[in-house]
Order: sequence, then C-alpha cells, then structure tokens
Amino acid sequence: MTTKNLRGVLSGVPCVESRVIFKMTHYTLATVVAIAVARSIASLLFAISPWDLPCYLGMALALVLVAIASGYLPARRASSINPMEALRNN
Repeated sequence: MTTKNLRGVLSGVPCVESRVIFKMTHYTLATVVAIAVARSIASLLFAISPWDLPCYLGMALALVLVAIASGYLPARRASSINPMEALRNN
C-alpha cells in the first residue's frame, strides 16, 4: 500500500481501496456467521445435513418465488384499475 492509498483510507475520504476492504470484511463476516448458524441448527434438522446443497437451493428458490409473487400479484391487480376511476372513488 502506497502512502497515497494509506492517506486515503485513514482520512475518511471514500476511495476504492476502503470500499473493497469493507466489502471483503462484510463477506467474510457473513460467511463466518452462516457457518456458525449451520452448525448450531444441526441438532434441529431431521433427516438432512446442515451442508445439504439441494436443500439450500430449494429453500432459496422458494424464497425467490414468494418474493416474486408478493410483488407481482398486487402490481397486476393495481394495473387493472383505471387511475381516474380510483381517484374519483377516494
């Protein structure tokens, strides 16, 4: 690290290096927390391992589908209403 980069990191001025360090620290901390949670819930799981990749992928897919449905369905319903009619009724 050069003097200029060190000055930028320590001065509080946002620079690329400090953002990269922050992101790397965040990802590392998130990974450590995820591993700790996976180990702690091992006793609560029935018939699956805490490292079961298909289970994690299935749960992630289910969460994504619920998120899409929770945004799409109200938006579709709102788009079917005439805006002028909705304003008149209020």
